[in-house]
Amino acid sequence: MTQIIVNLNDEAKTSQVRRAIEMLQGVVSTSVFPIQSEKTRVQRKYVQESLGRALRQTRDAKYGVRPLQTLESFMSEL
Repeated sequence: MTQIIVNLNDEAKTSQVRRAIEMLQGVVSTSVFPIQSEKTRVQRKYVQESLGRALRQTRDAKYGVRPLQTLESFMSEL
């Protein structure tokens, strides 16, 4: 068995291309896998790090390790 990988720019045409490939003689099956762009990966990593930092700060404040940062101190850092 041999695989052919096709990358499409336009998601709207995915189903049309898939149907056309399925009509070819010898095609056993077709699958569609979405590809994440680099921008999406960077955004997800940023959100994950931000949420992790926020949870750590909240946990630290809850157990008295360090108080939560005030809005004034945050704005002064910018």
